[in-house]
Amino acid sequence: MTYSSTFDIYQKWFQAPLEDTVMNKRNLCPVCETQSGNSKFSVPYDSSKVKDFFDEFFGERQGIENRVDMSYFEGESLVIRYCAHCHFYWHENILGPDGMEKLYEEWIDAEFSKQRRDDWDRRGRMLEKTFYPPDFFKGVKPPGELRVLDIGMGWGGYLQAMNYWGAETHGVELSEIRRKHVSRNGVDVHESVEDVTGEFDVIALHQTLEHLPDPNKTMVSVGELLQKDGLVHIEVPRIREDPTKENVLKKSGFNPPAHINGFTRDSMLELTKKHGLSPISPTPLFRKNVGEYGIKRKLRRILNITGTLWIYDRFAGEQPMPRFFTLEQ
Repeated sequence: MTYSSTFDIYQKWFQAPLEDTVMNKRNLCPVCETQSGNSKFSVPYDSSKVKDFFDEFFGERQGIENRVDMSYFEGESLVIRYCAHCHFYWHENILGPDGMEKLYEEWIDAEFSKQRRDDWDRRGRMLEKTFYPPDFFKGVKPPGELRVLDIGMGWGGYLQAMNYWGAETHGVELSEIRRKHVSRNGVDVHESVEDVTGEFDVIALHQTLEHLPDPNKTMVSVGELLQKDGLVHIEVPRIREDPTKENVLKKSGFNPPAHINGFTRDSMLELTKKHGLSPISPTPLFRKNVGEYGIKRKLRRILNITGTLWIYDRFAGEQPMPRFFTLEQ
């Protein structure tokens, strides 16, 4: 793939007005587009802490030598800003089109990424999202009549699960390696959302919005492609605390340089409302406590059995991250 074609694909897929430079700067809040942001965290990319993180995250963790080319970050800092208006976090300095191709095609090892998606634990969570679609999509269409679009489909696990129920599946993915893999499994694949035609009953953005330079422009496409009575299913890492050197340079929702957006509940509601979407309550399948693990999940289960769940919700619970949306009527 040539540099020029990479630039064209990146511009189309991410729908971002980016310059043909090594790094791009985002000064306005990418969600509410105001200037109410202030810096919450800053560290030079050439600091030992960032280099150590890259060595671990892109090297040891993947079982390979770290392939990150630090020349892309020369003279730049990892700056995370926070919007006081919509409570959104974002990376101010992000990679340009050439760097993004390097990140997703080289620095993130394809074999390691696919292995993670294939392990049984992740398969179980994927099945949890789709195991009873006849119940979940009741009132939309029978599963066999659904048109499903996954934007940022990765290795296509969600679409393969929907194929099981007979849905017509379409996916959008920047990575050529992943597109080729998914196309062999009966999915209609596209390199850009601009190439997708028709309307869809279900549009999924699973672990996608945190990677996009301009989430608003992607949500415009979602609104144009969604059927009147369709559903949008969004999954993103939830940010619960301000960035620090301890939580940014670890496995977290702030992971540089890939996770360039950090969503809170408020900022997700701001983004979706801006594009005419309203959240719907989770069904029993999509439990309120999804995402809670360890002691909190065990405690919630015990209180549920004993009929005293209100104690947990009153003192230990939190409002769930909205995940399912419909067009406002």
